[in-house]
Amino acid sequence: MRRAILVVLFVSFPMNAICQEKSPKGFDWKFASLTAGQVAATIWDDDQTQGCLKNVVGCRETDWIYGPRPSPVRMYGTSLALDAAFTGLSWTMRHHGPKFVRRAWEGPILFSTGSHIQAIAESVHSGKLEKVDRQGRVK
Repeated sequence: MRRAILVVLFVSFPMNAICQEKSPKGFDWKFASLTAGQVAATIWDDDQTQGCLKNVVGCRETDWIYGPRPSPVRMYGTSLALDAAFTGLSWTMRHHGPKFVRRAWEGPILFSTGSHIQAIAESVHSGKLEKVDRQGRVK
């Protein structure tokens, strides 16, 4: 255990010196636009999933985080919390990291956005399922 602590200390001091380089100042349009795209994809994906859960026989959520039939509050709350975590990680990578980490700051946001876009595409592709009304009758 002591060796592990010493290794962490010896590695962290040089990294702290590397991280003292200047970070970008002012409003960052690229960061803001990527975050807005991420939130838009999240809302679109969640809205499409909730519509499917209400209107399609046999529709279920396949992501284990939400469960098979999540409520809108659970789905939006969990999705936006995960997006906030990805955005925070990207911001931290952009402003507080060695040069090679700061160059890859878009990765977490683009991963999240891409996963939502892929889920939207799958929902559109599988949208040929039967629709039902509120009483459970096939339309």
